[in-house]
Amino acid sequence: MTGKPIECAALTKVYGDLAAVSDLSFSVEPGTITGFVGHNGAGKTTTIRMLLGLAHPTSGEAYLLGKSCGSKDRSYLAGVGYLPEAPAFYRWMKPWEFLVFVGDTLGLDHREAKARALEMLELFGLGHKTDHRIQGFSKGERQRLGLAQAMMGDPELLLLDEPTSGLDPIGRHELIAMISSLRGELTIFLSSHLLVDIEKVCDHVIMIRKGKMIEAGSLHQVIDRNSPLGFAIQVLNGRKSLVRALETKEWAGELSIDGETVRLRDCDVETAGKEIPRVIAELGLSVVMMEMTRDSLQEVYMELTEERDEP
Repeated sequence: MTGKPIECAALTKVYGDLAAVSDLSFSVEPGTITGFVGHNGAGKTTTIRMLLGLAHPTSGEAYLLGKSCGSKDRSYLAGVGYLPEAPAFYRWMKPWEFLVFVGDTLGLDHREAKARALEMLELFGLGHKTDHRIQGFSKGERQRLGLAQAMMGDPELLLLDEPTSGLDPIGRHELIAMISSLRGELTIFLSSHLLVDIEKVCDHVIMIRKGKMIEAGSLHQVIDRNSPLGFAIQVLNGRKSLVRALETKEWAGELSIDGETVRLRDCDVETAGKEIPRVIAELGLSVVMMEMTRDSLQEVYMELTEERDEP
């Protein structure tokens, strides 16, 4: 192994007749934010549990920070921060008390632990909640406290399991912004089924389906490999007439309407780029916007999984 933050080689976990993870091989580059993508039940949490040594592989190997996850020497875990999907707290504690307790457990000097706790509370937007009881925290505040907990040991690697699941749109946006603010300081492995969040923050992506990898690479590579070029067009007061005109053109490919936007997918890009302005001009319409597009990460994932579900 090369000592990358995470490496898996043919990692497999079988429960009875169920292969929760099957022949999974990938590596994560240092300093990146990598999205680990899959629907609920795809094998994401099982993989993370094996990485942390909380579950033993049926076969294959996993390494964190260059050390085997099956090693009896667990000292390498001091360099790993972990946020589970549903973090648990002593709810009667105040957040700074809880983080100091975590710091003490990690072996920090008590004074150092308190300073680090207050720093983390400020970093993750909980400075105004320092003296409140955790039991009164919202779901979003608990997730931010969980992120602060995971960062208490100043880790090299941060494992996040569905960190934005169950949050409202504002809470999701805030947490993703906080995760993004850590870019370059450490390596982040972010497991999620919310592909919109992955697309906002991740450099690389690993997609799994029923425990098997279906695609991996940089975010742009994955989208470019699996998404044909197309166009998004908006015009003033003529969307329906534009669609009717484009429906007669062989070069237009697949047509769809998304609100006020007319979308062309899998079209003859060179011809469409020349002819669309001509069609709009012939109709006497005013262009609001015309740009070249690709599918979103969610659309790519849906298409890849649908292909594998076909009989």
